[in-house]
Amino acid sequence: MYKNLVLIIGSPNVGKSTLFNRLTRSHDAIVSNLEGTTINIKYGSVTWNKNKFQIADSGGISFLSKKNINKSINQHTFSIIKNCKLILLVLDIDMGFRYIDLSIIDKIKKNFNKKNILIVINKFDNNIKIDNLNNFYINQINHNDIFAVSAINGYGTGELLDRICTEINSDNHPNNYDDSKMPIFSLIGKPNVGKSSFLNTLMKYEYSVIDNDPGTTRDTIDITCNLFGYNFKLLDTAGIRKKSKVKKGNIEYYSNIRSINSISRSDVVILMIDSIMGITHQDIKIIKIAIENGKGILIASNKWDLIENENKNTANYIKSIRKHIMFYYYIPILCCSVTNKKNIIKIINIVHDIYMRKNKKIQTSDINKFLLPIITNNPPQSTNNKIVKIKYITQIHNKSVIFAIFGRNTNYIAKSYIKFLEKNIRNKYDFNGIPIKIITKDK
Repeated sequence: MYKNLVLIIGSPNVGKSTLFNRLTRSHDAIVSNLEGTTINIKYGSVTWNKNKFQIADSGGISFLSKKNINKSINQHTFSIIKNCKLILLVLDIDMGFRYIDLSIIDKIKKNFNKKNILIVINKFDNNIKIDNLNNFYINQINHNDIFAVSAINGYGTGELLDRICTEINSDNHPNNYDDSKMPIFSLIGKPNVGKSSFLNTLMKYEYSVIDNDPGTTRDTIDITCNLFGYNFKLLDTAGIRKKSKVKKGNIEYYSNIRSINSISRSDVVILMIDSIMGITHQDIKIIKIAIENGKGILIASNKWDLIENENKNTANYIKSIRKHIMFYYYIPILCCSVTNKKNIIKIINIVHDIYMRKNKKIQTSDINKFLLPIITNNPPQSTNNKIVKIKYITQIHNKSVIFAIFGRNTNYIAKSYIKFLEKNIRNKYDFNGIPIKIITKDK
C-alpha cells in the first residue's frame, strides 16, 4: 500500500473521477454521467510544487442500494480508508449537503476517528452558485476544511493541492516516492478470466472488486508492488471484448481503449486466458497488438484447477494452444490456478525474467562474431538481379528489441531470410517471450 495515500470518496455522480483526472493531469479515470461508472479503486500520481503523492479514485458510496455490487464498492472503499493518510470527501454544490454525505462523515468518524477529512465542494463553475456554497458552511463544523472547486475547469484546485501537501507532509517526512523507473507488467485478457482475482491473490488484499458479471473492472488499476524481491508496477485492466460487441461511445468502449493503451505502457504483458475455453481469436488479436508494440509476453492459462479435475495432461494442453499460435512459438505458456494459488509466484518470476532479457544489450562485435559466419555459409539469395551483401548487424537502443542489418541492397532480403536470422538470434541469446524486429539499412 502507498505511503501518504490521498483517497477521493463520495456518493455517485459528484465528480470524483473528474477531480482525479484534474489532479493527476490525466484522462486515466473513465468519466460518465451514468451512476456506478467507477467500481474499483483507481490509483495515480500527483506532483505539485515539488511534492509528489499518490491519490486514489473510488466508486460512489451508496448505503440504500441492495445490489451486491454496491455493497462490494462500499466495503472496498472503506477498507482503503484504513490505509490512507487523507480523505477528500467530494460533494456536489447543486445537490446540496445531503443525508448520504452526513452518513459518510459519521461512519468515517465512528470507525476512523483520527483520519483527516477535507470537504471538496465540486461543480463550483460560476459565482451564481455562491448561495448554494453558503449552505455547506452552515452545515459543516470546520470552515477551514472546506474547498470549493470546479474539477472541469480547475477553479480552486490550486488551494486544495496546497492544503493536501501540508497535510501529507505534517509528519516531516515528505513523500518523494518515485515509481517511474519500475518495470510495468499488465494483466490483459477477455472479461472474467480471473485477472482481478489474480491481482487480489497476489497482493493478499482486495484491490479489485470481484463479481460474476462481466465488466466489473472498467478502469485500468495501477498498483506498485514490492514482491518476491522485485519492485514493479502491475496494471489490472478491463476485459477486452470484440469490437462488434462493443457500442462506440459507451463505458465498455472506453474501457477497451484503456486496456489496449495499457499494452503500450507495459514492458511485459501477461495474457490471461480461460483454460476451459482455451485460446480464442480475441486472445490472438491481443497477442498481435502486444507483438506489434514490441512487448514481452507470457500466456497464463487460468482456472487450471477445473481442468485438472478432468485429468487433462498439461503438455497436451499446451501443445494444443501452440497449434493456434504457431507464428508466436517463442511465447511461454504457463498453466495456473488463482483459486488454488498454483504458479502465481512463478508468473511474476517469468515476466520479470522476460523483462530483464528484453532490456539486455548485445555487443555489436559479439553478434557479428556469431552471425556473420552463419550468413557466409547461408547467404541471402539475389532478387531482381540485385546482389545482396550484408556487412554487419547491430542492436538498436530501443525499448523494443530491434536489430539493424547494414549492407548493400538489403531491402531485397526475403522475409523468409529475415525469419531465419531472427530464429538464430533468438536461440543464441535467449529471447524467449520477446518479439524481435529486424530492419534493413543500405550502407
